[in-house]
Amino acid sequence: HRAKALWKLGRRQEALDSLRKAIDLTEAQRREVVEDESRASFLGQYLVMYDRAVEFCLQMGRQEEAYRYVQKSKARVFVEAIHARSAEEGDRIKASVPEPVDAESLRARLGGDDAAVEYYLGRDHSWVFVIRKNGFKVQGIDFKAADARIEAAATLGLISKVNFEPSHQALDWQLKRLYAALIAPVEQSLEGARRLLIIPNRELVQLPF
Repeated sequence: HRAKALWKLGRRQEALDSLRKAIDLTEAQRREVVEDESRASFLGQYLVMYDRAVEFCLQMGRQEEAYRYVQKSKARVFVEAIHARSAEEGDRIKASVPEPVDAESLRARLGGDDAAVEYYLGRDHSWVFVIRKNGFKVQGIDFKAADARIEAAATLGLISKVNFEPSHQALDWQLKRLYAALIAPVEQSLEGARRLLIIPNRELVQLPF
């Protein structure tokens, strides 16, 4: 809340610094949360701060810093998912949360004909990052985390009925909608790419890209 207030006052750097401190403090508290139900609720509130940090960085023109927050958020979700499967394994990984991959490291691994398309779905805003060997672009999309849950369920439901003729038209319509929302906004940035690396987020992992 302090970060949001500072941002509205035009004190952008102080707002971002406040968010960094909040994330660090919350991370320290999170280690004390033991019960799975409490942990899930805590994580949901915690991720909102990452969303805000990504948003602030992008509005300040600091795209690669925003990308680092995206990776940090995903690393935290990954660790919590491991913990949910096995407390012992989760405790082992918590001690060393994976270091986030930065855009420069990813670019170094891409070929000239490659394009990485990475999604980050927030509660209020979402973005798609396009990383090429010699370029980096971020585009906002009108497709939030809550939308992904609904659209994934609808798409999988239609796919399960694909053997029934009447469902073909509905599935085609649904896939075209998803293309317009997820791919079309960055289509021009993919020109010349012969191989796409799709990195989905949240329920987008269920979609047949």
